[in-house]
Amino acid sequence: LTGLLFSFHDPLLRLYAAMPFTVALLSGRSVLVEASTATELLRAAQKQLQLRIHRLITQDGQFLGPQHFEGNHHVVHATVQSARLRSSRSSTSFALLQGDGSVICWGDPAAVDNRAVQDQLKDILDIAMTSSAFAAVRADGSCIMWGNAPTGGDCRPKIQEQLVNVRRIVASRVAFAALREDGLVVSWGGLEGVGHQQVQDELYDVVDIAASDLSFAAWRADGRVVTWGNRSNGGDSLAVQMQLKNVKEVVGASSAFAAICQNGSVVTWGVPSAGGDSRNVQKELRGVASITPSGSAFAALRSDRQVVTWGDPSFGGYSNSVQKDLQDVRHLAATFGAFAAVCGPSRRVVVWGNKSYGGDAGRVQEQLIDIEEICSTHFAFAALRADGQVVSWGYDHYGGLCDVADELHDVQQIVGSYGAFHALRADGWVISWGSADSCGSVRCQTGAVGC
Repeated sequence: LTGLLFSFHDPLLRLYAAMPFTVALLSGRSVLVEASTATELLRAAQKQLQLRIHRLITQDGQFLGPQHFEGNHHVVHATVQSARLRSSRSSTSFALLQGDGSVICWGDPAAVDNRAVQDQLKDILDIAMTSSAFAAVRADGSCIMWGNAPTGGDCRPKIQEQLVNVRRIVASRVAFAALREDGLVVSWGGLEGVGHQQVQDELYDVVDIAASDLSFAAWRADGRVVTWGNRSNGGDSLAVQMQLKNVKEVVGASSAFAAICQNGSVVTWGVPSAGGDSRNVQKELRGVASITPSGSAFAALRSDRQVVTWGDPSFGGYSNSVQKDLQDVRHLAATFGAFAAVCGPSRRVVVWGNKSYGGDAGRVQEQLIDIEEICSTHFAFAALRADGQVVSWGYDHYGGLCDVADELHDVQQIVGSYGAFHALRADGWVISWGSADSCGSVRCQTGAVGC
């Protein structure tokens, strides 16, 4: 991705006046842009530079938001958008977001039928997916959705009117939640239980949102957490609300949430046996830097690169059998029932959990070195090595057995759906493997109409 550098020089609040920005390519080319919101800045910079900007990110790694339009000089980095694949473990469909902002999608007929909104699918910045619907954010901050209406493919006009200046969309299995630039949240789809309207007064200054299968959790700039959706699925956090202070991130499994606090401690809620109860490992949950969820368990990576797990032992919640090998962990990934850790300077892989979900990599273990990235389907893992080779394992039918290895060279990105992997090569070709029901037999080139 090509880099961009944004700097802005006026401490005026974004709500009251446009601010001058210097937008500079790393090549030295630059333009002067005046804007009062991040969306306005994005659109103006794209127009002047004739380039599609992917993200605006501050020096400390945050997405550019309203709070960064205050104070003195700031520096914001951006990346130029290239083609990207999108899917999710709950979906059997895929989308290809092309560099020109157009979208191609394929898979479940109920999900991918976008004829009603085809003329609006341009200038797309990002896409989110439920089990059978899509939602896309456009450069102007509007939101377009299509697919199965009960799972978010459509919304009431009153909801659509609120979908303005959208910064990000998060998907559960059955619903979407949109985070706007002003820190407010709009959600729609098939959630039951606590509706976001019931907690709307608490949904302000929201930093980001996480999802379980049937619920959402939003954390605010003041470090508090607001939840809604299915009560037993994590939508009710009343029992731990007093502990949910100074939260900096929340992660969702299928039916539970885990929150990381500023001091590195962790708070959990939801179905106790599925990761919602971490009391047995609470003393070990210190200095936590990140958390990765499987379907019914969590794995926390501490700042000392040690791993702590909890939840259903059958889904990776118990890692004692490999604990001696989990040293100097660099990266964690998960299927629905297993975990994979990239460890040490050799970037070897350690796995644990349910063997049917990739918890045993025996047949390819020797190949799992110098790993750059690991992604997953519901049942299998795929690891991208530094030499460009791809190694997969897990349930054969759902991506664990790769029968297109000779075509997987110069791979730029791998994405997993419920039962198939898609790899995007540097030459624009998309190569897939896995279940045919999850589009595991696709071959197409970026920009191809029939992709």
